[in-house]
Amino acid sequence: MKKLNLIIVAMVAAMVGIVYAGEKNLTSDKSAENYGWTFDNGQEFPGATGKLSIDAADKDALKLEGNFTNGGNYVETKIKLDNVEVNTISFLLKYPGSSHLTIRIIDSGDQCHQISFKIKNSPDWQKVNFDLGSYLAEKANSPAAEIVKKYENWGGANDGKWHGPAKLICILIGKTEENKTPTLWLNEFKLITK
Repeated sequence: MKKLNLIIVAMVAAMVGIVYAGEKNLTSDKSAENYGWTFDNGQEFPGATGKLSIDAADKDALKLEGNFTNGGNYVETKIKLDNVEVNTISFLLKYPGSSHLTIRIIDSGDQCHQISFKIKNSPDWQKVNFDLGSYLAEKANSPAAEIVKKYENWGGANDGKWHGPAKLICILIGKTEENKTPTLWLNEFKLITK
């Protein structure tokens, strides 16, 4: 009977299309332009331009470029998700001239969870592993909080709690006093699912 119950649960999960217990690499689908990621210039703050591409000269990384010489606040790359229960986010990045990186993850209730990660100000590749599930459940009490520079939320339930599954992930870059034309490279962007 127990085995039958497990089979039924697996079939129901498959029917609703929710991804559980695995890994989803969001920078591996070479059949899709830019691995399925799209560009947005943060039009609510006019003036920013930029582009998104694959950098064949640097590990086939996703390359996000921003130009803020005529204004703007951020540019972003984003990817729609299909019912993914995210537990951990893991990726490689190269973001010279910056000491933080901002991501947005939108839950099924349309709440935006914006998290700025502390990173090394370095021209070299570095790895980020972030236990999203633990952080959103425990915030400052989570071990994951040590790499969080700032957390904000809005929209949806607007309660700072996770209402999975995830619908969208966005990666943002912006200008600094020293650099109005930043570039970010991303690779091996993986979602570890529950």
